[in-house]
Amino acid sequence: ESGMGKTHLLKAAKNYIESNFFDLKVSYMSGDEFARKAVDILQKTHKEIEQFKNEVCQNDVLIIDDVQFLSYKEKTNEIFFTIFNNFIENDKQLFFSSDKSPELLNGFDNRLITRFNMGLSIAIQKLDNKTATAIIKKEIKNQNIKSEVTSEAINFISNYYSDDVRKIKGSVSRLNFWSQQNPEEKIITIEIISDLFRDIPTSKLGILNVKKIKEVVSEKYGISVNAIDGKARSKSIVTARHIAMFLTKEILNHTLAQIGEEF
Repeated sequence: ESGMGKTHLLKAAKNYIESNFFDLKVSYMSGDEFARKAVDILQKTHKEIEQFKNEVCQNDVLIIDDVQFLSYKEKTNEIFFTIFNNFIENDKQLFFSSDKSPELLNGFDNRLITRFNMGLSIAIQKLDNKTATAIIKKEIKNQNIKSEVTSEAINFISNYYSDDVRKIKGSVSRLNFWSQQNPEEKIITIEIISDLFRDIPTSKLGILNVKKIKEVVSEKYGISVNAIDGKARSKSIVTARHIAMFLTKEILNHTLAQIGEEF
C-alpha cells in the first residue's frame, strides 16, 4: 500500500550500504524511472540496448522501488529479466519494493515471478498507534516546532493518520505552518488540532454514534470498550477515554451532560 514507508526503507538500505561498504556500487531508481529508461533505450540500436544492460550490471547492488510499474511491459520485462539473471549469477544483491506480494503481481513473465519468490519477501504492516505517535514526535522535532504539542493532540493526529507515513508528515507540516502563524500560542491543544484538521473526513468512523467512536478508539489503543466505560485510571485508558469523549463532543455535538451519561 502507498504511504507505508517502503521508499524510506529502501533509501535507508542504500545509505547504510554506501556508508558501511565503500567498495560496493549501488544503483537506486524507481520502477517508473527504470521503465522510462528502458522504453527510451528500446528505440535505439541493439548495441546501445546491450550497453544499457551492461551499465546497470556494473553495480553491486540494484534497488528498484515500486517494481510493479514494470508490469505489462513485455520488452521492458525482457531487459529487466536479463539484468535480474546477471545479478543472481554473479551473487549480487537485489532489493525491490511493490504494492503487493510477488504471487499477486500481474503483468510479469512467470519466470520473473518465480525469481521474485526465490528471495526474502517481507510484508510491511500498518503502523500501530505507538509507532505512529513516535513518528509524529520525531517529525515535530525535525520541523523544529517551538510550541509544546500536548499528548492528546498528538494522539488525535495519530488516530487519523496512523495508516500513512506521508500523511503523518504532511499533518505535522500543517501544524508547523499554523505554529509559525500563531507564535503567541505556546501550547497546542487537542482543541486547536481539531479545528486545524476540521477538513478531515469523518467518514473513516463509519456510522457516527458513540458506540462506534468507542470501538474505533479502543481498537487504536489496544484496549476494550469496557475499559473506556470503566473507572480504571491507567494513562493509556484515561487518554483513550478522553479522546473518545472529545470526539463525541466535536463530531456528534453532544452536550457535556450527555457525555457524562455515555461515559
